[in-house]
Amino acid sequence: MTIPRTSEDQWADLPHVSSPRPGDLIFYTGSPVDPPPGHVTMYLGGGQMLEAYGTGVPIRVTPVRSGIWGYADPGGTS
Repeated sequence: MTIPRTSEDQWADLPHVSSPRPGDLIFYTGSPVDPPPGHVTMYLGGGQMLEAYGTGVPIRVTPVRSGIWGYADPGGTS
């Protein structure tokens, strides 16, 4: 499966799920001036996510935080 590049296109094209499983995407609302979704991360399970926060910031594993817009299954299997 091909996944769109931007968070907006990913949200529009991928099936939404109510509860994430490992490998699902977590969408955040983003900046106050841009319409959601903004930032997107990958759920790892156990309350952890993998994220590339921005240019020049190393990819990291962090706890899932508040401000979630929704979840999507990039494999279309949930």
